[in-house]
Amino acid sequence: MSRFRNFAPQAAADLDHAVDWLLDRVAAPGAAERLLTAVLDAGERLATRPQLGGRRPELLPDPFRFWSLPRFGLLLVYDPTASPAVILRVLNTAQDLGPLLADLTGPPDEREPD
Repeated sequence: MSRFRNFAPQAAADLDHAVDWLLDRVAAPGAAERLLTAVLDAGERLATRPQLGGRRPELLPDPFRFWSLPRFGLLLVYDPTASPAVILRVLNTAQDLGPLLADLTGPPDEREPD
């Protein structure tokens, strides 16, 4: 089974962008591989234990949860009510998160992975 099974299309695109950025700017395949592994491992962990993440009501209401990967400056945004939990976004914490999360308040069926 694919390790991307619980990543929504936008989250997979976010992750691709983060990996590409590292490869283009840092030119360190090892760093990009570590980032990819850390995000995919977190996705698997959250799929099986969706209540691990924290709430951030200033960013999104329940049921959304957040998981931070401080080593990489990334924030995973996910829906713990799906089975398995769905990673919706993988965002750089230096970004203005509010506008990037605005689209997540749509109907739940639009947030399911392909």
